[in-house]
Amino acid sequence: MKITNASMSKTMICIAMVLLCACSRDKEGSPEPQTGDDKFYLLVNPRTGADYVGHTVLSLAEGDYNIANAVEGGMNWNYMWNINGTVYGLEKVDGNQCNLFKAALSEGGLLSATATLPVNLQGYLYDIGSDQLISIQSEQYIEANPAGSATANIHYNLMDAKTFTVTKTGVFPVQIIPNSAVWPNGIYAKEDKLYLSYIHVDGTTYESYPKAEALVINRSTLAVEKTITDTRSCSLGVDFLQGGFVLADDGALYISTSNTDYWGVNESLPAGVLRIKAGETDFDDSYFFDITAAVGGNHNIVLYPVGGGKALTKVFRKDLIVNYSDYWEGFVVEYWAVDVVSKTAQRLNIPLSRDCTWADFINIGNNKYAIISNGETGTYYYIYDAATGSVKQGAKYNGGNITWNIKFPK
Repeated sequence: MKITNASMSKTMICIAMVLLCACSRDKEGSPEPQTGDDKFYLLVNPRTGADYVGHTVLSLAEGDYNIANAVEGGMNWNYMWNINGTVYGLEKVDGNQCNLFKAALSEGGLLSATATLPVNLQGYLYDIGSDQLISIQSEQYIEANPAGSATANIHYNLMDAKTFTVTKTGVFPVQIIPNSAVWPNGIYAKEDKLYLSYIHVDGTTYESYPKAEALVINRSTLAVEKTITDTRSCSLGVDFLQGGFVLADDGALYISTSNTDYWGVNESLPAGVLRIKAGETDFDDSYFFDITAAVGGNHNIVLYPVGGGKALTKVFRKDLIVNYSDYWEGFVVEYWAVDVVSKTAQRLNIPLSRDCTWADFINIGNNKYAIISNGETGTYYYIYDAATGSVKQGAKYNGGNITWNIKFPK
């Protein structure tokens, strides 16, 4: 079934804005003791119509947690990131005005801000090296003007991570088909370039055009040098704050495409992976990894890198999807491990899950990664060992579905 209507974009914007809106609720038990080193902050949907809640736990590999021991959400943030051991949060204030925070956890497990930086756009935050962060506009589709402009501008803020200040603002111009729209998907620093991936869609139907596109940007000057295009897939680099880029050991950059009807909306092309070789800045015509063929004819979103050219991804079972809401309400998600170098894929022994959207995967250390399964029989973490490829059941969560998690280092 092909689900293609303009409400797709509005629905996904609503999903993005709902996350991290944890407010107060009555608690039925005492908070769990907070001792140890790393802590994990979970955002939990009780699925009763009540407010989302925050819950700080000590381990995702083991434990039996209950929503009765959750606490108030603390901060009303729209997004969170852990970048090089520092946790950041973003809160929309009014229009394009937002506050970017450095975040910490209180003794009682509440989120708090240790530093605040007002910024002029709501955007995803990326590390581009040399203690620099960049935020690119990502709140909504950037529409061409009614006159049919062939250019759209993606706004950015460049920041100094050490001083927590904005050092430069500007735009990345994107050449588009008139009366189209774009949505930036992700940005990755490789060698002396930045690669900014985006969706390019029809402004009326919101279906992706049959091409994958990225801007190649000078890392020092932030000038756009060129646009690279490949017609073997579309909707390039969708990362959902988890990853759409994999850097292999030989320096080649692999970028996923995610053109499922859930997001990119053009399943006439396969979901796949494109490659930019080390020392080069164009897509490699000799390489294409057909993900759709490798995962039983379905489409995926996200490539979460786990080292050695390998990544985790989530796959949507098309045969189980009838209505658009099934993408996040139905038990339709499979989890797979892929090797982008050898072009192989293996389904992981994890039950079908509701989509977590932003929080499927998290690095818990020691070459192990926690994967959330909001399954029919309960919510569990499954622990993937990247060294062996094995999976075992980890912590259980009772009383709600996990929609976000983030690691606070010791």
